Amino acid sequence: MRKHIPLLIVMALLTAGCATGRNYQTDLDALNSKVDNLQSQLTAKNRDLAALQDQLRNTQEQLRAAQTQLELASRAKAEAESRLYQALDKLAAQKKSSSSTATTQTVTADKTYIK
Repeated sequence: MRKHIPLLIVMALLTAGCATGRNYQTDLDALNSKVDNLQSQLTAKNRDLAALQDQLRNTQEQLRAAQTQLELASRAKAEAESRLYQALDKLAAQKKSSSSTATTQTVTADKTYIK
């Protein structure tokens, strides 16, 4: 019988501990409420993130369009500069040929006057 006394004491303590148990339902309800609140916040943040990603995509598309327009404008500018330089070269050549003709005429006129 003495062998069973420690076992009886342990069982009595366990039974006494269970008998004074606390009601955890209010704690569980509070935790469930917090979880629900966090889930709703997460859903809202996911919506905000999706909206920002859409905005980023739109901005990137606008940037690509602007870059394309810039490239086209740069090409048009280069073509215009090329035509301008060609026209200036042509004009310079014309001036050069007309000035050499004028110089020849002046020299001839001077020779005629001197005689």
